[in-house]
Order: sequence, then structure tokens, then C-alpha cells
Amino acid sequence: MEPPIQESPAGNAARQIELRRRAGRLLGALGILLAILAVLVVLLTSGLGLVEGLVGVVFGVAGYMLGSRFFGNAAVVSCLVALFIVLVLGQDILLLP
Repeated sequence: MEPPIQESPAGNAARQIELRRRAGRLLGALGILLAILAVLVVLLTSGLGLVEGLVGVVFGVAGYMLGSRFFGNAAVVSCLVALFIVLVLGQDILLLP
């Protein structure tokens, strides 16, 4: 019977950092999808997409904190733009046909 393979502490730390970055990328991508969903909710239904936009911002910040700077920033910016669009369209300031 073979003894279990032990990883070095440096290899374990690198693996942990990579897992954190993957989780951050996933949360950032979900935040971007929620921004798109928030705008679609306003355009296709009569409801507001505020919850989707706010959750997307939270996901973007979490992704940024986990190490995915690009997706985290993209999620926060796209959700803030989506929230602005949601508020403008929701208040009937900009009338669409």
C-alpha cells in the first residue's frame, strides 16, 4: 500500500489562490448576467429590476475581493449602468415605443 501523497505548502497556497480567483470570476460573470437581466426585466415586463442590479453589484464586489479584478470591476460598472437604465425606464422619463 502506498503512502498518501503530501503536497508542499507552496503548492497548496497556489492552488488556494487559483480557486479564489475562479470563484471571483464566476461571481463577476454572474454579476454581469444579472445586469443584463435587470435591463431585460424593465424592457419586457412592467416590473423594476432593482433587486437584480443590487445583487449583481454585491457579486461584483465579492468577485473583486476574491482576486478577479477585471470581472469584478466589469460587474460593478455594468450593474450600476443597468440600475441607472432601470430607474430611468421605470420612471417613464425615457419613453420607448
